[in-house]
Amino acid sequence: MKIRAEGIVAFILLVVFAASLYYSSTWGVASRLMPLIAGVGGTGFTLWVVIAEIIRARSGEKTPEKKEAETEEAKRKAILKAEIKKRKGKATLWGEEMMILWIAGFVLMFIVFGFWIATAAFIPAFLLVFGHEKWKVAAIYTPVALIAIYVAFVMGVKMSLYSGLLNLVRF
Repeated sequence: MKIRAEGIVAFILLVVFAASLYYSSTWGVASRLMPLIAGVGGTGFTLWVVIAEIIRARSGEKTPEKKEAETEEAKRKAILKAEIKKRKGKATLWGEEMMILWIAGFVLMFIVFGFWIATAAFIPAFLLVFGHEKWKVAAIYTPVALIAIYVAFVMGVKMSLYSGLLNLVRF
């Protein structure tokens, strides 16, 4: 039975959502509403993905669609390897492993610096490095996203977002 990286990522997310459900259950009624909504939806969806991945891994059967997808995937990987060789190792990795590292980096920044600083630093970094967007896109998207989050959560829901271990920004 071979589990793909998608299944591992889904399992990690399942643990995170389940932990948010457990942790938020000790909060007051007003405080736990948003985490419970996100936690129930996230837990249900990722549980479905994990179960589907386990069923897929146990079946091991290859349908014609899977065989065709594997040949397409092999072609895509060969093209990607040729492109990496052409760029002499300067290409960004696009696998699930790289996404896990990006998420881990954001979580670490979030814990240490808080939501606002982590988001303000992470959005442009992600867009420029991983998304290969132009700096103008990052310069426009970052403040728009931060303002939208501020309006929705701080002004709309009257929710104070996590300020980090350093407690640098308080809204």
